[in-house]
Amino acid sequence: MKKLVVTIIILLLLFITFSYFFFMPHNYELNYELEDTKINEKYDKEKKEYLITLNYKELSFTYKTNDKYTNKRKLISKIDVSTTKDNTICINPKSDKLTVYQKCIKNDKYISSSLVYKNNNEEKIKETYKDISIYDLNNLTFLIWNYKDFLYINNKEKKVIDLFDKDIYRLNLTKQIKDYLLVANNDEEYRFNKMYLINTKKGNVKELKLKQEIYFDSYYLGNYKNSVYLVDKKNKQEYEINVKKAKVFKTKSKVLEDNKWKNVSITKLINNSYSWNEPSLVNYYIKDNLLYSSIDSLEETLLTDKKISRIVKESNNAVYYISNDTLYVYNPLKGEKKLLTYREWTFNNENMVFIFD
Repeated sequence: MKKLVVTIIILLLLFITFSYFFFMPHNYELNYELEDTKINEKYDKEKKEYLITLNYKELSFTYKTNDKYTNKRKLISKIDVSTTKDNTICINPKSDKLTVYQKCIKNDKYISSSLVYKNNNEEKIKETYKDISIYDLNNLTFLIWNYKDFLYINNKEKKVIDLFDKDIYRLNLTKQIKDYLLVANNDEEYRFNKMYLINTKKGNVKELKLKQEIYFDSYYLGNYKNSVYLVDKKNKQEYEINVKKAKVFKTKSKVLEDNKWKNVSITKLINNSYSWNEPSLVNYYIKDNLLYSSIDSLEETLLTDKKISRIVKESNNAVYYISNDTLYVYNPLKGEKKLLTYREWTFNNENMVFIFD
């Protein structure tokens, strides 16, 4: 009986060990062919990213995704290729495991499939709140600045969040992090001794009183975990602002590189503008007033034919942007969608709208 128990325990340990190594992520690269298309499939366990390259004839299409790792291989199951009357070629891969979508090439240039197969249905205003026309809230929360207070808008609630005593045409030192918006007290001119922290889940505001005044000649380095990092050039000091604890701390001068802290002299921080951003699978940018995307500096793709004045936010492989007085979202899976219209955005769109998933 004792031997049987020992044997069962050994077999169980072997099974657990096997399962652990079988299902744990592994770097791999695989080449295969499907429907006249050559496929290169890679996984990088450090970045937790899949990189898929499809080569159809002399054309190449690249996809990068952070979908959950699977021990299965050859993840592209089907590929549809179509050619339009103007010789635009579109490739549409299918996968049960990866987030892939249709891509197109026209006159040797990459363009969004939503430009090829345009939706001509006119989008209608669902409601209006405080001069803002609402087409689709897309299950998001918006904080919209109207020069004195914020308009808090989502599917459940619409209200005004008062902050300042006077009109502020341009908000200085405003920073978004997770579900919070951090706003310096713009009632002051040169320096401030308090900040406001808007919790967009609860729709409330907290005051952060500072032990030392911070000058508006400051800049944000970036976000890390629950904190925002700020450099005050006048006071020659870097600060950590923890939004969960609603506290401000002095910290040694440092920057984040490759997700690791690196010490930097305060002189360099003052004389240069350092920054870091959340890693992104797709790079969105404006060139000649048009919106483009690329993956690892490859495949510059035109996304919309509208003239774009500002990118507001990039999140979850989507990009939010303003054209004239209208806020749009582009998602490679769903195309372009109109969200909100506000006349003031035609004249001023810097730090005027903040979007929370």
